[in-house]
Amino acid sequence: MQLLITPLAAFDLEEIGDYIAQDNPIRAGTCLAELRALCKKICLNPAGYRRRPELSDEVGHFSEQQYFSGES
Repeated sequence: MQLLITPLAAFDLEEIGDYIAQDNPIRAGTCLAELRALCKKICLNPAGYRRRPELSDEVGHFSEQQYFSGES
């Protein structure tokens, strides 16, 4: 499976980074790098993640609570 970040998803990631950067510019960069790494991890083991057929037959899903709790 190949990772494809659509233009809309790339825009969303930039918006997320900009939002995080308001409080912590360094963490914004590392957070986005971690998100991209997790997406690549899905590509390496797609069977290990929940499918999202309502989005696409090739979309995998993971939940990373750390990003919403303010931990770093």
